[in-house]
Amino acid sequence: MIPSIKIIILGSGDTLGTPLAGCSCDTCLDLHSKRYRFGLLLEIDNLKILVDPNPDLKWECLNSNLELKDIDHIFITHHHSDHVNGLGEFFFRRSAPQTLWFGNHSLNHKLMEYWKYLENEEVLTFRTFDNFKKIQLTTDLSVLPIELNHGFPTSGFIFSYKDKKIAVVTDTNSKLNPETIEALNNVDVLFADTFSEDIEQVKRVYIDCGMPTPNLGTEWFHMTVDEVIDLQTKINAAKTYTVHMSRHMNKHEILVQKYQNDSFIIGHDNLIVNL
Repeated sequence: MIPSIKIIILGSGDTLGTPLAGCSCDTCLDLHSKRYRFGLLLEIDNLKILVDPNPDLKWECLNSNLELKDIDHIFITHHHSDHVNGLGEFFFRRSAPQTLWFGNHSLNHKLMEYWKYLENEEVLTFRTFDNFKKIQLTTDLSVLPIELNHGFPTSGFIFSYKDKKIAVVTDTNSKLNPETIEALNNVDVLFADTFSEDIEQVKRVYIDCGMPTPNLGTEWFHMTVDEVIDLQTKINAAKTYTVHMSRHMNKHEILVQKYQNDSFIIGHDNLIVNL
């Protein structure tokens, strides 16, 4: 039987999303370049799995006709606000608790204290994972958390279903450790952090904030288009989709014209991938 996998990019944007309130740049004004905060839904082996309950989750669900009560598992890449602040949407959603997975790190445990009311009310069941230790969700479906490099405890995930592998690598720079690279080898689909087209766009982030530009070689934890393409080549990923894109990137139409091909796809909100 051919595996049936459906993946929806709920949000393709970065920390602030696109448009940014009050911004009048070409990308923010372009209706086709709207980018909610990053989120991904995987429907595999009769399970619905959410990666990162972001602050835009309500609107992403409305756009995708998704009912939160139908989600079985929630995986958190890390505890920055744009990846967890949608958790409150799960209150009053389901009588049987849904399973929330987060990294087994002392800082993560501390940050999860705020959300303990969801477990106390039996809305969610909290579970932890360790990087490079496989989680078996069903007979055919497993999840391997992998270590990323975001200057903060952060994990990516490799979902394996029968002979298919889907990797989620968001909020990281390209300086990945060898064990992570080995685990990513030959994935069928890669969803990769693509914050900017180049370093000049990164510098604009700090200019906009009136802050001095740090040493981007050691203090920047996202990837450019070229770095994502290099990663795709290094791990021999069959197909890559860009996510976690900032408003500093060009409009969606221009990005497609500049970079997209059969194996490298510019991600967008509500994009559906079937395997």
